[in-house]
Amino acid sequence: MYNCPQCGNMLSPGMTRCPYCHWNLAATINEDPYHTSYAGPGGAPPSGYAVPDETDYQSEAARAHHYMVAVASAPTIQTHEVQQHKIVIGIMLGAIMLLALLLIASGASLLYYTKVTRPAQLHTQATAIAYANHLVTLHHKATAQALATQIVQATQAAIRQKKAASTAAAQATVQAQATTTALQNLYTMSTRSRPAISAPLLFETGQKWDIYPTRDGGGCAFTPDGLHSSVFKTGSYAPCFAHATRFRNFALEMQMRIEKGDEGGIIFRSTNHDKSFYSFRIDRSGVYGLILTRGDGYAIPLIYDQSPFIKTGIGRTNTLTIIARDDNIYLYINRHYVGSASDNSYRIGTIGIMAVNRQHATVASFSNLHIWRL
Repeated sequence: MYNCPQCGNMLSPGMTRCPYCHWNLAATINEDPYHTSYAGPGGAPPSGYAVPDETDYQSEAARAHHYMVAVASAPTIQTHEVQQHKIVIGIMLGAIMLLALLLIASGASLLYYTKVTRPAQLHTQATAIAYANHLVTLHHKATAQALATQIVQATQAAIRQKKAASTAAAQATVQAQATTTALQNLYTMSTRSRPAISAPLLFETGQKWDIYPTRDGGGCAFTPDGLHSSVFKTGSYAPCFAHATRFRNFALEMQMRIEKGDEGGIIFRSTNHDKSFYSFRIDRSGVYGLILTRGDGYAIPLIYDQSPFIKTGIGRTNTLTIIARDDNIYLYINRHYVGSASDNSYRIGTIGIMAVNRQHATVASFSNLHIWRL
């Protein structure tokens, strides 16, 4: 095998013309040094033909060989470059085809995503959003229903409480009215008979009242408008006892008027040399009290309250009534029940009257005493 000296393509042995570029290969072959010797009959060249010597032959052979090598070498380089060019073109064609396939696949993927995947995602999202909204709506409805139920329950509870309170208030009112009625009946029953003692308290009528003056001008004395008790020392009281009286269960009633000063009252169940007793007092401002006074002079209020039945001010007459039954004590002002207490400190004793100076000199007058034994 050898290459065409003109185009460099590979040629088969024995070719005289290149099939690619149509180059005449005979001239090249005749220059080959192996075909320059004459081989005629007898081995002698024809006359007139010069036979080259050995030196000329070698020189010609060297030049012919150099030519063949030079001619054969150039096409080999060109063939390598052509092959490399073909490889590059093949790679480029493969890359182009691969890129085309990638573009086609990408377009198909995009088309599939646009037509199938994305709508499915949107549908899923829309379904999820709709479901979430539905849940929110249900939650809101449930919350609203629960709130409405709570409001209804709270309203019903408030109505029940109000009804219960109204019922309790009504029952309390009924009970209070019944109690008041019963206590008013107690007053009526206790005072309807003939009194054991009736005295106008304008003079002595057998009860042996204390009549005495004090150094400052106070004390106990009968006057044309009743029995007076006067006290001028601040923080003191002036008692006037009826020593001929001694009662356990009784109803006592008399009229009292504050002529000036602060407070006045009735003493009952006095004992221990008139140092221990109960007293029913009222003041000019409308306050009343049931006070327990001990032998050491200490006073304990069993009842202390305000009453609308008291005629307030100076010179106003109020009727005071006490009903004592064993340990129970009932108080009335102007024939209206105002309060009661239970205490067993003193069970029996004498009666009396008193004026109390809290901040001002006080004079109280008492009249029309009535006592019923019970």
